[in-house]
Amino acid sequence: MSYKNIFKRVIIEHQQMALPELVRREMYFPVLKTNKIISVIGPRRSGKTYFLYQLMKELLEKGVERKKILYVNLEDPRLFPLDKDALNMLFESYFELFPELVNEQIYVFLDEVQNAEMWDLFIRHIYEQKKYRVFISGSSSKMLSKEIATVLRGRTLPHIILPFSFTEFLSSKGVKLNETSIYGTERFKIKKYFYEYLKFGGFPEIALERDENIKQRILQEYLNVMIYRDVVERYAIRNLTLLRYMIKFLMTNVSNKFSISSFHRLIKSRYSVSKATITEYISYLEDIMLIFLVKPYVYSLKVRLQLPRKLYVVDNGLRNANSFLFSEDYGRLAENVVFLQLFRRTLREPKTEIYYWTGKKQEEIDFVVVQNDQVSELYQVCWDISNEKTREREEKSLLKGLDEFNLESGYILTEDYSGEKKVNGKTIKYIPIWMWLLT
Repeated sequence: MSYKNIFKRVIIEHQQMALPELVRREMYFPVLKTNKIISVIGPRRSGKTYFLYQLMKELLEKGVERKKILYVNLEDPRLFPLDKDALNMLFESYFELFPELVNEQIYVFLDEVQNAEMWDLFIRHIYEQKKYRVFISGSSSKMLSKEIATVLRGRTLPHIILPFSFTEFLSSKGVKLNETSIYGTERFKIKKYFYEYLKFGGFPEIALERDENIKQRILQEYLNVMIYRDVVERYAIRNLTLLRYMIKFLMTNVSNKFSISSFHRLIKSRYSVSKATITEYISYLEDIMLIFLVKPYVYSLKVRLQLPRKLYVVDNGLRNANSFLFSEDYGRLAENVVFLQLFRRTLREPKTEIYYWTGKKQEEIDFVVVQNDQVSELYQVCWDISNEKTREREEKSLLKGLDEFNLESGYILTEDYSGEKKVNGKTIKYIPIWMWLLT
């Protein structure tokens, strides 16, 4: 069968398909209002295809005719192999089906676009015609955000899809939030789901699965696919044993400081590897958004590059299913969740950055929020403040940070304690993490 006929079949199938029920994902900018190419990127299994469905539904709600929405999943095996001439048949097939739309604006959704040869030339060509609104998604095994920016040369705005935020997670459970949710009886259900979210994370498939053993198996398989397809195949990794050990180590040490030199000293007797190789492997894991490394806030760029970074992972469940764990560590998991929420904020507010800070006497602030090059907020994460020494240590560090950055108030995020405390004109605000995630 010719490409043209296959495309016609695929197009009609989608036109006749009912769009699935879905959890509405947060948008970090008005995606449908820009004429730029929207590239949907993010970790594997985080919901990129369903986000495209969400955009299609919103177009239909705005009155766009279904036939003006062209969707093709280029991972459809019927289309393989997609050579450089195949995509040229797409619009010929489409307009043979809908000749009346030749001069109309068409919304083009191409899922897993990297499967077509020279896809970037095709996308640039249709974008420059000014009659198509273009939305693409790509697998991190073959298409990273920095590569999209390079090949599309300023024509695209990337939209990053992560596993569910806590509000999205609650929505997947049927919880409808309003202004009184955190005060009424609904809060008990919210808190119950918060512990589930803390332990198993926010991948959509995991949120909907009830069996905990199956959750663990799925999460382990997610990581295996990320390792083999997104890293090993993509970068031709030879030392797979080292890579797997490194990932286990990183997953175990979430929320801790990490330096390549220290890690190299730890493993050099076991693995014959250079610091340059470790640096490469770390950069690969950052590229696929499996891990995030947060820099210290210091004024000297040179010093900042020399100091260790704090380590976070893209999902708590992925971490728990694939680390050297002997007991649950809610403190580390809580800090990781707070980081991910602050990272989402940087996606909404491009001039916002996240750091950590260490004082001269080793006082430490978990998160320093910088907006427009100015420190605006300080956050400590302290799961259990029932221990008086722990509470005093966290307060002392926060107060030192408030003095350092000339701020009036800061936050200590806790398991379930809320309140305020004034010390020497400074205000310490205690907020439960589950409540902070909703506000």
